[in-house]
Amino acid sequence: IIYTDVRSVWLSDPVPVIQSLQETDIIAEADGTTSEAVTPHYNTRFMAIRTNERTKTFMKKWKIALQSSKWNEATFNTLMYRELVHGIPFPPAEFPNGSEFCSPLPEHPPEKAVVIHSIDKSPHLKTKRRFHNRTMWLLGRNESVECESGCNASLLTMTATLSPAKKGTQKYDIQVNTLKAIAQLRPEVDIVVFSKAQEVHDVAKAIAQLRPEVDIVVFSKAQEVHDVCKSLGIRVVENFGTNPYGTPFLHSLFQNLEADFSQISTFIGYMNADIIFDSNLVLTLRAIKEARDRMDLKRRILLVGRRINVEMASSFSNEHPDSFNGSTDIDSYVSRLKSRGKLFGNNAEDFFIVTPGTFVWKEIPEFVIGRPGYDNWLVDYMYHRANSSDLIDITSTVPAIHQTGKDGNGAGHKRKKPDRRWNRDRGNKQYDHGRTSFARWMTSWGRDNNSVILQRRKTKNKDK
Repeated sequence: IIYTDVRSVWLSDPVPVIQSLQETDIIAEADGTTSEAVTPHYNTRFMAIRTNERTKTFMKKWKIALQSSKWNEATFNTLMYRELVHGIPFPPAEFPNGSEFCSPLPEHPPEKAVVIHSIDKSPHLKTKRRFHNRTMWLLGRNESVECESGCNASLLTMTATLSPAKKGTQKYDIQVNTLKAIAQLRPEVDIVVFSKAQEVHDVAKAIAQLRPEVDIVVFSKAQEVHDVCKSLGIRVVENFGTNPYGTPFLHSLFQNLEADFSQISTFIGYMNADIIFDSNLVLTLRAIKEARDRMDLKRRILLVGRRINVEMASSFSNEHPDSFNGSTDIDSYVSRLKSRGKLFGNNAEDFFIVTPGTFVWKEIPEFVIGRPGYDNWLVDYMYHRANSSDLIDITSTVPAIHQTGKDGNGAGHKRKKPDRRWNRDRGNKQYDHGRTSFARWMTSWGRDNNSVILQRRKTKNKDK
């Protein structure tokens, strides 16, 4: 007999695995160990019970014991140790709980899972998102989810789009380095990678070891891409708009991001896949959230900042000394890169962080991702809506490291794509206040150099 509560996801038939566990009477989910540190502590949410005289006697005694005790699980464990029944825990690789499945050990990869039990062993909404992204949560994406105050699973959900690059090239390794680095900011910052069809195979393999810290969502309408992604447990978004050249619209990316993550993140954002942040991003977001909660700021907020260009060696790879390998903390790593970097101009904006609902897309042209010209337009758009929104420059407290590759610091302007002027043609030259220096708010460090303060710019904005 298999007993399971409703907090379980069955991926395949567990009976063959259970039948292979011979000479045992009861198999149950285990929560750690007892004080002797050798005996499993079982819970009664998920069990497989072999029918024999020993288990029949055990169940009768359990029923009798519960007449004088309200502690169902504790009574079960006491009898397990007293009675002559042979009990073992479920094998963790095939039967992980929700927390183990979302943060798997190397020896227990998610693809080995047969049944995932106790899926509530990590924050509910984040669990829901991770199961949904693996096509294992059947609740509709647009169905509302009630979220109690304070249930946000993260401060920020950041998304990035990867440029097509062959495995083993500098650009490819720079993008993988970005994912490894930003994954260090969890749980405050989650990263979701949006990819196009031609990048599915290599990208999926590159970030497999970073799950669940890094999620991948593929934009594609091709059936062969759907087939590949299904086998890898990757969610495919096919309801998105493109221009005639097949380049996805910016509003489609943000609308998908808001639909999935606005209820579990205070901020959502977009960044180029060659930008690295440290924990100062988290400190700054907390300070801005507190100011917003105090109603010192409006509900609609856009955060921007200047980047620091750091030349990466032409031989840069995942084994290069400048690659983030986890041997040091992210702050030390960013500090080392920053020491040899140079602050870039205030008209190059490589990331946008907003509160959900900030952009009113019907007022914004149909810009596309990966083409120049929309960044300054969006900053100008927010500048001219000061009555309903706040524009904040976080350059002083958030170092944004730009890993400059062989294509230089103006790579986006050099690509000879047929739609390279798409955004500029639609922006109608509305860039006059599109620099970070026109933000009316800015962040800075307090006197203790440990706290982030928010202040209005006192001087007139001028281009430098």
